[in-house]
Amino acid sequence: MGSKTKWIEHNGKKVVFNDLSNLSGNTYVEAIKESIDFTLQLKQTGILSVTNVRGSKADTDVLFIAKQHAELSKRISKKAAVVGLKGTEFYFLQIVGTVSSFDIKPFDRLEEALDWLTAD
Repeated sequence: MGSKTKWIEHNGKKVVFNDLSNLSGNTYVEAIKESIDFTLQLKQTGILSVTNVRGSKADTDVLFIAKQHAELSKRISKKAAVVGLKGTEFYFLQIVGTVSSFDIKPFDRLEEALDWLTAD
């Protein structure tokens, strides 16, 4: 699997971009683990991050690993956004946010999320 997590730039600021679109099952879980590894290697705080989950299908395994990622991210992130949630996926986001105590803001479009992340 190619790298789904990378640095991008928006409004002159660096943002960690997680492209987790169109994934399901073990492939989704492995992509989140890759994102965790990427994040751990950064060894910095104040990170801006956005995750695209459009077209992906979450299950309990994905929810479990997403919670672990959120717990890590809350210690090092300044702001985090997610793009592409539909229907019950909003409940997954609420569950992950509640159990990890990490606020992840949902957006419909990537450009909106990037603008919000880099606004200040």
